[in-house]
Amino acid sequence: MTSEQTTPPSRAPIDNIREAIFTPMAVRAALQLGLFTPLARGPMTAEELADALGVKPRRLQMLLYQLVLSEFLELDDSRFANTAMADYYLVEKNPNYIGGVHGAWTEQFYAQMKTAESIRTDTAQAKLDFSGMSQEELGGFLKGLHGMAVSAGHNLASNSKFAEAKSIVDVGGGSGGLAIALCEEHPQLHATVLDLPSVVPIAKEMVDKAGLANRINVETVNILEEPLSGSFDIATARALFQVLSADQCQKAAHNIVAALPSGGCLYIIGFVTDDSRLSPKFPVGMNLSFLNMFDDGQAYTESEYRNWLTQAGFVDVVREPSSMGNSLISARKA
Repeated sequence: MTSEQTTPPSRAPIDNIREAIFTPMAVRAALQLGLFTPLARGPMTAEELADALGVKPRRLQMLLYQLVLSEFLELDDSRFANTAMADYYLVEKNPNYIGGVHGAWTEQFYAQMKTAESIRTDTAQAKLDFSGMSQEELGGFLKGLHGMAVSAGHNLASNSKFAEAKSIVDVGGGSGGLAIALCEEHPQLHATVLDLPSVVPIAKEMVDKAGLANRINVETVNILEEPLSGSFDIATARALFQVLSADQCQKAAHNIVAALPSGGCLYIIGFVTDDSRLSPKFPVGMNLSFLNMFDDGQAYTESEYRNWLTQAGFVDVVREPSSMGNSLISARKA
């Protein structure tokens, strides 16, 4: 501050940090408790809801008032009710339920606490290692994200190319949620979900539960080691490129294109930044998770994706906004 300045700059960005944590912590706790599910039956007092959840009301009531301020609950004459948004997305067993994502939030919150140490050591201090997880841990992680994958698949299904396609391959398909949604929306589709050996049993379980085992195959592949075999009308890759190094992204693009005919399409869903690396805000922020959780991954720029795909033999590369802070990148094999 110069001697001429008499008014200090606002410290609001510093003071806002404390308040910013209240909503994510409250919603995470609510999802862990399953709080929104009994409220789907109708408004309840704090005492009635506590009884339904098997907890005492005093501490629960403090959480409920914060959820009202956070616009996840409504309050009318001492009775709490879900907002329309909470009723649609956060009630267990509903087809649009995505509340299982709270497990991934926990991983991300923990990871971001390690940011300074990851930078000091140039090593991911909260590394997410699928190969090192137990089958139970991996299953819990992927199933927690399953609702988000299904939602992304339903959004993607509105693309007219899927109405024309007969076969798709989902590379790095995780729980199979994207392929499940696409096949539910388009009865003519048959899909192949490809992922690591440890992931395959989990994807098969979710496909079986969806009643689609006759139309969705789940197979093992390492997309970095060899070109894809077979031939598919469309390839999809959700949250894949962003966990790879730049060199690995180039290899993946080359190996995916091998399974597409001329004119076949690739759709990539993930966190992508503008070339400035300053927007959109969400993928810029997600890089704080990536630097702690992966050896090489990050939200790469649109130009980096264009370069990888063009070098692999794709044309007509287009990026557009998608849901949940993601971008959708589409490309066509020349």
